[in-house]
Amino acid sequence: MEPGTARTFHEGHRRAQTLYADPVRAERIVNAMPDTTSLSAEQSAFLEALPFFFLATSDGAGRMQCNFKGGGPGILRVSDPRTLYYPEYPGNDMMLSVGNLLLYPYVGILGICFQTRRRLKVNGHVDVITPGQTPDAEFWPEARVIIRVRIEEPMRLYDKELSGNCYKIRLMLGFLGLEYESVPIDTEKREQKRPEFLKFNSRGQILVLQDDDIVLWDPQAILVYLASRYGADRWFPMNPVAMGKIQQWLALSGNEIQYGLAKARAIKVFGRTGNIQEFKVVGKVTLDVMERRLADNHWLALATPTIADVACYPYVKYAPQGEMPLREYPAINAWLARFEQLPGYVRIDEIQSGKSRQPVSAAMER
Repeated sequence: MEPGTARTFHEGHRRAQTLYADPVRAERIVNAMPDTTSLSAEQSAFLEALPFFFLATSDGAGRMQCNFKGGGPGILRVSDPRTLYYPEYPGNDMMLSVGNLLLYPYVGILGICFQTRRRLKVNGHVDVITPGQTPDAEFWPEARVIIRVRIEEPMRLYDKELSGNCYKIRLMLGFLGLEYESVPIDTEKREQKRPEFLKFNSRGQILVLQDDDIVLWDPQAILVYLASRYGADRWFPMNPVAMGKIQQWLALSGNEIQYGLAKARAIKVFGRTGNIQEFKVVGKVTLDVMERRLADNHWLALATPTIADVACYPYVKYAPQGEMPLREYPAINAWLARFEQLPGYVRIDEIQSGKSRQPVSAAMER
């Protein structure tokens, strides 16, 4: 399997396999594939000997661009098993592939040797850098910019299946089509209080996202990070008005929803202690606020779905589990139905295949 290729399937893959192929065989094949997070010495030498390669990029709306990149052997340079570089020359000054990368920082590289009939694909996250930021620039003195391609390890989500906060992140990962490994945390054994876990979340609470060397533990913060880094402005538009409107609903999610609907559900589902009647009062106020907003709007913050909707969805969806029925909220029910039709939507019990079942201590040692 080529470096950087996803080892898991999103909704579109599953649908195509069901319609046109054998999903059981596809699952068996992907589970048997070797590690794909680094380049071997042989693969590195093959890439560096290529006189040209083909490059695939995409803009924020998913429109693809395929380019031929030539320049002779050395057009690709591998600096370590997970990092390679290539130059971008002025050419016709249209900068189509670089422009795409500024919106959606992922590439697919296809290298082919027609004499040996060998090919190699590499997929990765990119950074657009100036020549002065890498010593490899000396090999391409006329380059306008240098592209650094990083073959990333799958993200790890330290997770609990029935947690609404964890579910928010699985939803976002599904909408973005991102590969991840789920590391289940056994709260009955208090794994979230062990020293190896506290190094990543000193609060001792479940939900940690580990993306290479980045570690985050707040659900709203993780949503902002994922949408900003991987969502190409779709789920968290980078303009002040949109950001402010979204932040209002993130605040509602972290306050009224958390200390109303979520607390009431925790008493009934997880046997937590507390005054459920007080939580239900807060929950009703929250549902009333959302009903008024959604009576005239399809989505909470903007005219399109955003991380505001993702943040609020889980505990509203499962409010009835905390003795908060939704039958008196037609606008909320219509919003829930729309949300569940979004491409990439996953149910709360759908945890991505390829999930990690290793002990927490072993999983933390990356």
